[in-house]
Amino acid sequence: MPPHSPSLAPVAWMIAAAALTLAVATGAVGAQTLTPAPVIDLSRLGGPDSDARRITVTLTPGIRSGRELRSASLKDTRRRLSQDQPVTRDALRALADAGDGMAALHLARQFDAEGLRVNPANLAHYYGMAAATGRLGGLFGLVDTLKRVDPEQTSEARLAMLKRTVLAYAQAGNSVAIEALAGFHSTGRPFGPLDADLQALATTGAGQGAALIALQLASDRMQTGWNDAQALTEAQGYLRAASSSKSVRVQLLAVNLLPLLQTRLSELTGEGVEG
Repeated sequence: MPPHSPSLAPVAWMIAAAALTLAVATGAVGAQTLTPAPVIDLSRLGGPDSDARRITVTLTPGIRSGRELRSASLKDTRRRLSQDQPVTRDALRALADAGDGMAALHLARQFDAEGLRVNPANLAHYYGMAAATGRLGGLFGLVDTLKRVDPEQTSEARLAMLKRTVLAYAQAGNSVAIEALAGFHSTGRPFGPLDADLQALATTGAGQGAALIALQLASDRMQTGWNDAQALTEAQGYLRAASSSKSVRVQLLAVNLLPLLQTRLSELTGEGVEG
């Protein structure tokens, strides 16, 4: 199945949900006429709230204090950095390479600010280190830099580490990470297809972004597998996951789609299917 990118742009949504409610309530989708596949425009749903952008994840603590450093020069660099004093790029890189997420973020931002020609994979490495130590600025820089990373020129180990970082934020409900994964999936770069990762996110992830992913996957299954009971059963699972969203908008659309899906499954199997 070709990759799809969920649309999370904010607009009004009521017409689609109301039409689905009317069709089910009036019996307009009865057995005499085969139920048509619904066309669902998820851009009509509101996107995740702004708080979801600020969700942080700590995968590794990194260096949190100069006392954790053995080298006097590294301790001095960290002290100067924490006091907003000038630090040379070489000293900053040495501290970042020692596992200091704060130094990694400063180094990556310095590279970006000065427009230096840096391999995007190396830049992503430092942003990723900052993100993995719980620094939100690291995540923002990472997802932007990953758009420029050439997977053919980047080691599998590094890509796996960067992917793991973005996935962790997405699983926690960070909407920036969720939207980034959707984009990476649609282009296939730099991680290749992310079907299994998005499926796991849709069913076990937190926040409205994950619920919107679930709706998109359900929509994809219905559009491409309207005559396939297995595909529609998968769509049912995604809709049930979306129906537990805290967003009333998402809940309403998912709940209204479930009876329509049940009707179509009944047509295909000749049996009643639990909605």
